Amino acid sequence: MAKTNLYNKNKALGAQGETLAAEHLQRLGWQIRARNWKSHPYEIDLVIQKEKVLVFVEVKSMAGPRPWTPCRQIRPRKAHALRMAAYRYLKEHSFRGEIRFDLVECVVGPGTQSTCTVWEDFWTFSNGGLAQRTLLDF
Repeated sequence: MAKTNLYNKNKALGAQGETLAAEHLQRLGWQIRARNWKSHPYEIDLVIQKEKVLVFVEVKSMAGPRPWTPCRQIRPRKAHALRMAAYRYLKEHSFRGEIRFDLVECVVGPGTQSTCTVWEDFWTFSNGGLAQRTLLDF
């Protein structure tokens, strides 16, 4: 029972973070093309576009301040899964323009104390994974 409650709590926190991220990106002028786009077994949290730039966004959330940031939860396997999902998305939705992979960190606080940080171009194809490898060093 306790595991189910923790799972539901984490799922709700993730959904709240994705909503905060989407709202933040829209305020920055981005158009949301898809939320939680799935192609089994892959998923993209957000697909956004501004003019000729299409961005695949991974959202990481956590409740309240912690001594680490949500981006520390990212592993190279996640970068691979996001690339595969993006490939499948592009097979279904034609797009000509720049493609980018971003990370949005959401720290969910009480009331209006939530924050979102956008890490643009967090993953690149050229390095086959994480561009910001120093974030993984503990």
